[in-house]
Amino acid sequence: MRGDGSREVILVAPVRLSPNPGTYPEVEVDCFSSSGGLLWSYVPKEEFRFGDHEIRGPWAITDVLVSGGGKHVIFVSVVHPEWGNSFVAALDPLRGKAVVCFVNTGTIQQLGEIGISGTTYLLAGGFNNESDSPSLAVMNERKDFAASPQTSGTRHVCVSCPSGVPDYYFVFRNSEISRIRHTHHEYVRRLRNSAEGEFEAVVSEDDDRDAARIFLFQIEPTVHAETLRFSSTYDSHHEDFEHGGKLTHSLRDCPERLHPAPLRAWTANAGWTELNLSPHGADQ
Repeated sequence: MRGDGSREVILVAPVRLSPNPGTYPEVEVDCFSSSGGLLWSYVPKEEFRFGDHEIRGPWAITDVLVSGGGKHVIFVSVVHPEWGNSFVAALDPLRGKAVVCFVNTGTIQQLGEIGISGTTYLLAGGFNNESDSPSLAVMNERKDFAASPQTSGTRHVCVSCPSGVPDYYFVFRNSEISRIRHTHHEYVRRLRNSAEGEFEAVVSEDDDRDAARIFLFQIEPTVHAETLRFSSTYDSHHEDFEHGGKLTHSLRDCPERLHPAPLRAWTANAGWTELNLSPHGADQ
């Protein structure tokens, strides 16, 4: 990890600073040597201004990614436990020095990487507060900084951030099951490379992670969602709602599968567009 052939251990540790159980603990990232010595610690203290509101810690850490893209860096996703705004810090593995490289209006649940034409891109999956739906950012790791694209003049814009945008930003429609439940708490929960030139974004609810929608992304000629599949647990819930009268169509006739709702996609060149999904991929 540090480029010297040695082995290290990364530990995320909550530190409770108050006896009050309602107080959020402070969290830190510790790096230990193979012999158990503490090499460095990172405690997120960053502050941001969204609209007229200042957001500062305590922060929570949701994921840690040791980059496999050729440069020695540790990415950490950091989330405000109350407001949900989040950022990604790139940590120097030698000293633990942090540089904020991405800010998202909404939580970031998982980080990932994908190689595109010899360049490594960071994936940040989670939720967008303005759209109230799951989201996914894709950005070149060589960029100094990027922030999620939000509507100008709203409280969702990070006004204290430097300029910078991701290469791609996707917003997913909420599923019919979440709409029936009136939860709208779906997130991009997992990111996984499935084959050469593609990856999957798994979307599920906070309290029902097995009922998932799986979006397959292709990276050529540009990053785009190609197909949509549904987990077996999702199918079971669909059938339960059908039998209970909350859904009036069967799995075979499900509009969500036959005519998948398009994703909203953002790029710097085109702004917001709609990205259609193949209905063949949604037909299980």
